[in-house]
Amino acid sequence: MPKAGSEEKPLILERCSGCGYCFLLCPQKAVEANEEGGYRINEEACTACGHCIFACPADAIAASRAISSGQERTGQEQVGPAQAGVEQPGRLPGRENGPEDEGGGMAGGSGYDAVIIGSGIGGLLTAAGLTRKGKKIVLVERLNFTGGRFTHFNYEGVSISTGACHSLPYGEKGPFAELIRTLGLPVTIRNAGGMGGLNAAGKQYRWREIMECLVPFSRRDRLDLLKILLKILATRKAGRPGLVFGDWLAQQTSSAMIRTFFERMINFGCSVGIDSLPFDEAVKIIKNVYRAKASGVIVGGCGTVVEKLVEQVRTGGGAVLTESEAKRIVTRDGYVSGVEIINRRSGAVERLKAKLVISDIGPKETYSLLESAAQPLSTGESLLKGAGQPLLMTESENDQFGRAAGPAVAAAAGSNSGSKAGLSSDQGEISRTQASPGLDERPGAAVKIAGETSEGAGAAVEKDCPTSGLCINMVCDVPLLDHGSILYCLDTKRVAGLAQPTNTDPGLAPRGRHLLISYQMLEGDQVGREVKLGLSDLESLFGDDFSKHCRVINTGVFKNGWPVNRSAQGRDVHSVSPVKGLYLVGDGCKAPGYVMVEGIAKQVAGILAEIT
Repeated sequence: MPKAGSEEKPLILERCSGCGYCFLLCPQKAVEANEEGGYRINEEACTACGHCIFACPADAIAASRAISSGQERTGQEQVGPAQAGVEQPGRLPGRENGPEDEGGGMAGGSGYDAVIIGSGIGGLLTAAGLTRKGKKIVLVERLNFTGGRFTHFNYEGVSISTGACHSLPYGEKGPFAELIRTLGLPVTIRNAGGMGGLNAAGKQYRWREIMECLVPFSRRDRLDLLKILLKILATRKAGRPGLVFGDWLAQQTSSAMIRTFFERMINFGCSVGIDSLPFDEAVKIIKNVYRAKASGVIVGGCGTVVEKLVEQVRTGGGAVLTESEAKRIVTRDGYVSGVEIINRRSGAVERLKAKLVISDIGPKETYSLLESAAQPLSTGESLLKGAGQPLLMTESENDQFGRAAGPAVAAAAGSNSGSKAGLSSDQGEISRTQASPGLDERPGAAVKIAGETSEGAGAAVEKDCPTSGLCINMVCDVPLLDHGSILYCLDTKRVAGLAQPTNTDPGLAPRGRHLLISYQMLEGDQVGREVKLGLSDLESLFGDDFSKHCRVINTGVFKNGWPVNRSAQGRDVHSVSPVKGLYLVGDGCKAPGYVMVEGIAKQVAGILAEIT
């Protein structure tokens, strides 16, 4: 429980990341935006119901004394899931949550086949896949809702996403759609009308087929862009690990417009710049976009998928515990043996016995939960073959583990296996096997690897920065886009792309209204300034129509502990951990060449193929 704020009402602290969940969930609409791009609580409207506290991923809301003391609330303050869009706090079926059994054993009866930490889309997909195979699982979620950054809240009839845009980059042909079909979920994915659109020179251009992207360009630029696309599609295999896409592109053309074209696509899909994205990764991504042909929109919104996944888990006998936080991953002789959790409201401790733990909270966060140092895998010791992709942890990937795990795990692993954990015996320089030479010197590089032996693993972890971004959610009374795909913006200073999913699924907003979502990467820490620049871009794009027909609902900022991606695209950490029985899923370990939820689904499919 966060420490107490004011006498009667909760308080939003300075460490607020600006995700906006408190604003969307507050039943009294007592949360307001401030000029700095964050939020504040209107104490006159606040009833101290406490929902915002347990919806905050940054623990940035301090509880009032009444909430901290567990004081009962009645009347309007008791807001259920149907009203607020949150889950009821979970309990294990058939027993009360409590401390560990006497004698130091593990609570939870005979235990579980698997404990899943985090109910993001990676954790939920994994949980549903395991229960479908008859496995006994329990899923632990620290917030009061499931889905993480892949769900939505209903705000004034508009389905506001917690991070995703209700869109699937690869539509009906992508790994996400394929996994949804495999799991038998009754979810409809509707073609969004092609590959997207382009805004250039004050005009909007449709992009239905890949070569239609040439239309806005000059004759010379068309020829250059065509050659570039053909070279990329003709590339048969990777093999240039030291090259970033921006440098390769500069060798192909001097056109600023072509550079902006790729920059905006990479910004929107990966939340990195082209000077940070490895060339090999860019090639895979562009090929996958070409194969997919069209993006898609989830009918009912991304929250519909989450709802169906939770239902399938529970129907299959699994437990979903919200407001329950994993505090420690318990290991014995190099194997996981369970997870210790705490109920965030009551403080009750529970130990869950399992020989399989799957974490969807991020690599760094997962390894911080390990109670003791782990032995790294030896090459060839664990081989997964799911989804047509080998998931062997190679020696260089063990080096990458050293960067992600930090000193608590990697140092001990290194002391037993030398360089395989990515550390020297004195916790010195991190191996640079996975890094692109010179990448850490680039302005705005998404990944920074320690370059001096005195910094150690902890410093490297801090420099393995997750990616950050800003969404502006708007409701419009006229459609400002003529398709449901992504409009990539070549004329803007900040906004990379726009989505209007109501063109494909009108049910995401009230009748006659449209949901418009803009996305931009964050540049610097002045979020308020970034919001103003984003709004300025939108006014420039749409002119008077923006002020006449659009209303901003809220902004969502994703950074620090609640980022866009926990690992920068192309720098994802391996799903196989050095601790036997511990696996990682989610946006910190996406499959190579697949962006956003597609990369998560691709990797989950591989994990499920192995462990089931």
